[in-house]
Amino acid sequence: MVTMSRSEAKKRGGRFASAESSIRSVEQCVEMINSDKRDGTSKGMVFLIKLISVAFTEGIHASSRYMEKQKKEDQIKKYYRAKEVSDLLGIGLSTVWMYSKQGRLTPKKLSEKVTVFDIEEVRQLLNELEDGA
Repeated sequence: MVTMSRSEAKKRGGRFASAESSIRSVEQCVEMINSDKRDGTSKGMVFLIKLISVAFTEGIHASSRYMEKQKKEDQIKKYYRAKEVSDLLGIGLSTVWMYSKQGRLTPKKLSEKVTVFDIEEVRQLLNELEDGA
């Protein structure tokens, strides 16, 4: 079975961690591990470790890019909607409203159906939640 290398994936305009190449890599890894059992080698395990390392590194880079994008948006935005707060804090929407009732977040009504929360206040709450966890 042939797997796509990182340079081949870039030439095709795709990412190394594309679903198709990842599935082929995992299939190849399984074949190598089965072959290792017969041969008494560990090539498959080495390949698996490399595969996991690449996936982990790609995940870190994606997370870093997301955080950079979020910082740029935060420099422009001054308020978050309730759904954005829940996504950022990793809590449910009902918990956002509970925190609002408890006074941990101060809602600001822009209109009858639009309520927002100050970004700085949300960041403070995020820090509190991270310190408490």
